[in-house]
Amino acid sequence: MGNLDFTNQPGIAWYCVFLLISGVLLVVSSLVPALAKANRSVNFIVGLLFLAYGGYVTFIQQSGTVIIFIYAFILPFILIANSVKAWNAGKGIKPTPQQQAMLAQQRANQAQYAAWQQAQAQSQGQMQAPPQYQPQPQYQPPAPPQFPAQPGIPARQPAPFAAPTETPGA
Repeated sequence: MGNLDFTNQPGIAWYCVFLLISGVLLVVSSLVPALAKANRSVNFIVGLLFLAYGGYVTFIQQSGTVIIFIYAFILPFILIANSVKAWNAGKGIKPTPQQQAMLAQQRANQAQYAAWQQAQAQSQGQMQAPPQYQPQPQYQPPAPPQFPAQPGIPARQPAPFAAPTETPGA
């Protein structure tokens, strides 16, 4: 039966089995309706290629070299994981009855609030304009502290700014 000899060539035999199983899984995963058409097409084509090469190596090829592609081990896992992810996303999670009641209450509250806003706008004749921007006053540093004079020491007052004067004769 071709290369499906587990006693003499177990590596090639397992490779053939892996190709066939991967091909079948990819063809089946192309039937997932949640996948995009391009992804479904890629899964189907790659699955057919794996099935064709696996069938050829397993049942038709009698001698010669078997080419073992590294992609045959990586690509099926990536494509099948993508299909499972799309399948799970497509199923969605149904809310519990308590969550459904909370969602219904939220929708009712939103509708009630929208009706209240509309009634307010109609009673005022028009919608209120948003409040205008009021600039904040400029920052003023605090005044320097004034300390009371000590007995026997006159109170110090800051000296006013004066331009330097030249001393005559200097």
